[in-house]
Amino acid sequence: MSRPFVSLCISLIIGILLYNYIYDSYIFTFTKGSVFIILFGCLLLIMLFSNKYNLFIYLIFILLGGFLYHSAIAYPTILKNYTAESIDVEGRVIGMIKTEGNYREYDIKITGFNTNAGDITVKEKARLKYLSIENPLQPGDTIKIKNAIIKERFTEEGLQGYKRYLRSRGYNLMLEATSGKVTKIKNPHNINIMHASYSTRKYIEDFFDASLGDIESGLLKSIMFGNQGYMSREMLAVFSASGTAHIVAVSGLHVGIMVLLIHAILRFFQLGKEKILISTMIILWLYGYMVGFPVSIIRASAMYYFYVFAYFAHRKYDGINVLMMIAFFLLLSNPFHLFSVSFQLSFAATLSILMFYPIIKEGFDILPKALKGLLTVTIAAQIGTIPIIAYHFQQISLISFVANLFIVPVLAPLLAMAFLSIFSSLLPLGMDSVINYLVNNTLSYIYWIAATLSELPFASVKVENINILPITIYYGILTIVYLIIWSYKQQKRKGMNTYELQGSNEKVKGQ
Repeated sequence: MSRPFVSLCISLIIGILLYNYIYDSYIFTFTKGSVFIILFGCLLLIMLFSNKYNLFIYLIFILLGGFLYHSAIAYPTILKNYTAESIDVEGRVIGMIKTEGNYREYDIKITGFNTNAGDITVKEKARLKYLSIENPLQPGDTIKIKNAIIKERFTEEGLQGYKRYLRSRGYNLMLEATSGKVTKIKNPHNINIMHASYSTRKYIEDFFDASLGDIESGLLKSIMFGNQGYMSREMLAVFSASGTAHIVAVSGLHVGIMVLLIHAILRFFQLGKEKILISTMIILWLYGYMVGFPVSIIRASAMYYFYVFAYFAHRKYDGINVLMMIAFFLLLSNPFHLFSVSFQLSFAATLSILMFYPIIKEGFDILPKALKGLLTVTIAAQIGTIPIIAYHFQQISLISFVANLFIVPVLAPLLAMAFLSIFSSLLPLGMDSVINYLVNNTLSYIYWIAATLSELPFASVKVENINILPITIYYGILTIVYLIIWSYKQQKRKGMNTYELQGSNEKVKGQ
């Protein structure tokens, strides 16, 4: 197997989907039956192109996928069996999600809860709705909550939408508490990296709020931290309709731009390649920690890490096999990732780029190199993500190609200026105001492009009531087309190599 993780990951996905669409429901619909037939066809294809030993391995991982998904649904949480409406818990704040109206939402890791039988130690995650905007909590705080109300449980079968998303992130409960019920437990000897990360992020947020316009500040914070909570619903609708919503969600694009910027800065200081690679790995980890390690950041950073490992080990780097290996281990750790929109978009876009970029770019040879690369990447990513966007957001942007051509090229200069502005704000030079003038205008340009294009009558098309069947057929056809083109190119390359070899032999004979 030249790319073993491709087959292993597909087998694992088939097992998860089979359990989800067939055995997880008592209703056998035409759509589910059709999906079952298509998945069974994928299994037959694997069988046709596999020897007996490999086939046995694939069958094991198909069964493993179903078993892991069942185990994740039936997760043996202690709190699942706790039926009271309120609970006394102790835990640690691991992230702040949003501030809205008179409440804030936090992610907490519960370390214990109190019952009539005594204190019980647990390790579970929950979402906390904190009914106060005063006395805010901070990531890293150790807290006790008295009579926390259990508003939602994410442990039952058949979860959909936001509840399934939270379950995919490992959350079991939604708790609610007022400020008077929450007590901070101070530990002066604790060196807390969460506090340091939060303080750094808070400083950057306050700095941009003070030096940029409201729209521009919200947009830049969303771009840098991947949190769309900084933006209004109207702003989000603009970027969704224009097909540029990916710029306000932390993605591989952000990691790629950061890597380019870090490499350029470190090369300026004449560091060697090895030091640049290691330094970039550390910075990417710190950035991922600050934004909470979403799946897209894990995927993009892990691909860079494997590239660095391949460089130091003097091994060939296979992007497709590495991508599928990352997906494989993420699904092993949590099969619910497969139903996360972020996971689907991140891996579908990257896989589509890796597969179709070499094919599509040949059709744009007449264009300038920079424009050809940008256009090819955009088209390749769209090919892989259109069905997912249509399914989850019920609309498809028709002007995304144009919008991305005008917006994506300015992201690297924008982030470079933003980082330079943050750094200059720490020095008494007064340069940050000059730089932020440029940053503000660049952000205004991005929003103007997105808003103008989104207002066009043909900007987007609504797609309602789409089910999984046409999506499965789409990706099946796409795979077949790719395999045909790939096979043709392999035959063509083999023919050229044979022709060159014959020519060399004739030259030798002539001598």
